[in-house]
Amino acid sequence: MSRNRTYRALAAGEHTYLWRVRHRHDDGCDEILSIRRVASSSGRALHFHPKPGHAIPDGGTSASGVVRDDAGRSLNLNEPGVVRAFIDALTASAWPTTDRAFAHLDGWAWLAQAHRQRATADSISSDIAL
Repeated sequence: MSRNRTYRALAAGEHTYLWRVRHRHDDGCDEILSIRRVASSSGRALHFHPKPGHAIPDGGTSASGVVRDDAGRSLNLNEPGVVRAFIDALTASAWPTTDRAFAHLDGWAWLAQAHRQRATADSISSDIAL
């Protein structure tokens, strides 16, 4: 089975999350990052649908899982560090402690915050490496 279809595990803080990235062709194209906490029914599916100022892979020269906007923010949803940034952004809004639902959300609403989280983590990593 391909990595696109199986969930991958990621430890973040005191919890372990399962996540996967997939590309869907229902109503146009979507890149979807699904995240749920182990032993919980609470989860989030972040949908990235192309729209003006926001792009996803088109099957041509774009890498699978890379989402970007016209503000210069670009993230590869297949990278564990990027997934961790989305988990941090989502948990800052009190998820998953406040509900047990699996919700489908507009992923673009979380891109800027996840991009900041990722940039901060990269900055800390490069400072440590010096």
